[in-house]
Amino acid sequence: MGLGLIASGLAAALPACAATWPLLPLALGVMFVVQHAAEHGAQPGSGSRGLLMLGLPLLLGGAFLLVFTLRLGGLGWADLTALWPAFPLIVGLVFLLLYLSGDMIERPLLALTYLFGGVGLAALPLTLGVFRGPVFEQMARLWPLLIILAVLSAVLRVRLRRRELEQE
Repeated sequence: MGLGLIASGLAAALPACAATWPLLPLALGVMFVVQHAAEHGAQPGSGSRGLLMLGLPLLLGGAFLLVFTLRLGGLGWADLTALWPAFPLIVGLVFLLLYLSGDMIERPLLALTYLFGGVGLAALPLTLGVFRGPVFEQMARLWPLLIILAVLSAVLRVRLRRRELEQE
C-alpha cells in the first residue's frame, strides 16, 4: 500500500492488482521463512518448523502464480492446463526443504517428497505432450488411479510393518 501511495504521489504507473496479487502470498511466505530463520538462529533447534510449513508453499506458490499473472515467458492462465503438475512438484519441494531443515532425520518427509515430486515429474511430460500416442493419452486420463494405487500401497506397507513390530 505504501508503494501505491508513493507511486501515486510521483504520478508513476504501477501494474494493476489483477497482475500483482500473487505478491501477497509470496511476501507472506518470505515473512514466515525469515521469521523461522530468525527464531532458529537465535536459539538453535528452537525454530518453529510450522512457520516453514506455512511459508514455503506460500512463497513457492506465489512465485509460480506470479509468472502467469505477469505473463513472463509468454505464459498465461490458459497454460496452467498443461503446467498443473508444477503444483505437486512445489509440494514435493516443500517436503524436501522441510526434510533438509530438520537435519535429514524425518524419513516420512522424504517419502512425501518422492510421492508428490514423482507425481509431478511423471505427469509433466504427459501434459506437455512430450509423449504422444493412444497409450500415453490414456495414461494422461487415468493418472489419478496411479495416485490411488500409490497411497494404498503406502498404507499397506505401514500396516504390514506394524504387524511385524507387534509380533516381535
